[in-house]
Amino acid sequence: MNNKLAKASIAGVAAIALAATGSTFASWSDFGSLTGSHAGADELSLVLGEPNSQNFDDLHLAPGVGADFEFVVASRQGDTIPAADLRMQLTNLVGHEDGCTSTNSELVDDADCNDTATSGEFVRDARMIVNASEPTTDPQACSSAHPRGARQGLISLSDFSNATASTPINLLPAGTYLAPGEYVCVSMGIVLPKDANNASQGDSADFDLKFLLDQAFPPAP
Repeated sequence: MNNKLAKASIAGVAAIALAATGSTFASWSDFGSLTGSHAGADELSLVLGEPNSQNFDDLHLAPGVGADFEFVVASRQGDTIPAADLRMQLTNLVGHEDGCTSTNSELVDDADCNDTATSGEFVRDARMIVNASEPTTDPQACSSAHPRGARQGLISLSDFSNATASTPINLLPAGTYLAPGEYVCVSMGIVLPKDANNASQGDSADFDLKFLLDQAFPPAP
């Protein structure tokens, strides 16, 4: 298992709208993206964006093999920063078909594998799992002192992308919010199931992970 840590500091941006009556209200939101992720059968490479770039090297995915990585998402400290919901989308998913030859066993399970215009079978076969820790003021949110919550997902990359396109996945339990100055450890997992056949050999996928921090309106104390 390879663990990589990247800290993302998310700043709040105020958006003030003028109501028809002339009064105002404010509802803040922001988002941050980890861009340039790349995952593939027989090799997994994942790149986290600024402020730190991380790469998985020489990590091979075969049927029954998975890989995990972790990173910290934080909300900026400040007296005027509101509590927020933390959600995630898998975006910009692009699958790649590497092709094969008539002597390659891949051809048995993938008759059109020479057609590089297809998206490849890896996006269909690989499974995504995600979970997160409870918010904490400890910057080392990915330490063993902060257990992760229930895992969500275990569906294909393509299904995960489609599912979160319109409804981003909630990373925190209902009624739990990310307060200013708090940190959350997000754990991601990608696995190639044991029943994946030769069709996904050499295929790969690029994708981004987009995090949305939306002002929450918790019940009054």
